[in-house]
Amino acid sequence: MKATELKYSDWRMMIVNMIWFEDQPLFLEHTEPDYLKKNLAPGRTTSFDCQMQNLEGKYIWVKLTFSRAETNNNDDFRFVFIVQDIHENTIELLSTLKKNEELASKDSLTGVYNRGRIETELYNAIENKKVGERSLSIMMIDIDNFKMVNDMFGHSIGDITLKHFVAISYGFLKSYNIKMGRWGGDEFVAVCYDINASELMNIAENMRVKISEAKFDTVGSITCSIGIAEISKNDKVKEVFERVDKAMYSAKSSGRNCVKV
Repeated sequence: MKATELKYSDWRMMIVNMIWFEDQPLFLEHTEPDYLKKNLAPGRTTSFDCQMQNLEGKYIWVKLTFSRAETNNNDDFRFVFIVQDIHENTIELLSTLKKNEELASKDSLTGVYNRGRIETELYNAIENKKVGERSLSIMMIDIDNFKMVNDMFGHSIGDITLKHFVAISYGFLKSYNIKMGRWGGDEFVAVCYDINASELMNIAENMRVKISEAKFDTVGSITCSIGIAEISKNDKVKEVFERVDKAMYSAKSSGRNCVKV
């Protein structure tokens, strides 16, 4: 054996140490000798994408290609290994996919989560609550008499009012690790992590005051009714929504512009 030659097993271990740890199992699977003999016929090629260290020690996206050479003897296993730099194209693609995912999860008017995304957020939070000790609460917010805004000033002013409302409310809530989504029309839902009902009562009240004191173009001023509920380990999504919806309508029936548990 020449000094520059490596046994396949040594080469394989050298390369795997250059592969990003999450991609190493895939590399080891596709470079296993028995796998290659069984799945790669003479003249055939297989490839996969992963992250690998370049000569500077930086991880970049590459395409690894394995080709089995055609020989006169089917028991002669010779392979060509090619590394192709696909980093720029992959990063651009991943960035585009992330942007599209964000757009698909957001309400197009207000920019907060849409109904599907906030519902998923709540479902996941409730599942995690079953095995965790973190406090978890939910808040439902409804703009008072919003139909009158649309009827008196038109839907374009209604849309402007909704965007202004979200800018104030979510601008205040997001500093508390609260995720907010538009449930429909003028109704919003917020998933509140590490916050119990008592703490959320104070947060919601402060937000309510900010909304009631704000000046809205054309409309002048608006108020909102808020219902809150704390979530326990045994809660189901339907039960949680029933409680918070009941709390919100209690706020409505108590004269609006208030917070109820």
